[in-house]
Amino acid sequence: MIYDGLLKENFLLRSHIIMWTGDIPAITKIMCLSGHNSYAACRFCYLRGVYCSNRKHIYYPCSMPTHYENPSFDPSNLNLRTKESYESDILLVESEQQINLQKKNIKKTGMYRIFLIKIT
Repeated sequence: MIYDGLLKENFLLRSHIIMWTGDIPAITKIMCLSGHNSYAACRFCYLRGVYCSNRKHIYYPCSMPTHYENPSFDPSNLNLRTKESYESDILLVESEQQINLQKKNIKKTGMYRIFLIKIT
């Protein structure tokens, strides 16, 4: 219950999250992504990362180096994530009972768990 100082009475406040913001690590936690240094880290599309061994970091080139099997991407026509694809990816990870297959699905989708907010 919330107190209304003008009317001097309590009332039930109902709210909806419309938008949130933050730095990349904060957003990845909110959106249940595996992190900004993972192979599927982009929260907007399914661009796959490439491991750079001399820098020990994953980066996301649109034109893949010739010795990588990942396809190149057209930056103006990326495979975008949608509400339905987020739900499908989360279900794929959460429904797997075997830990090794669950880890494989996490690496494939970039999703690591379901995040629920319950406001009472």
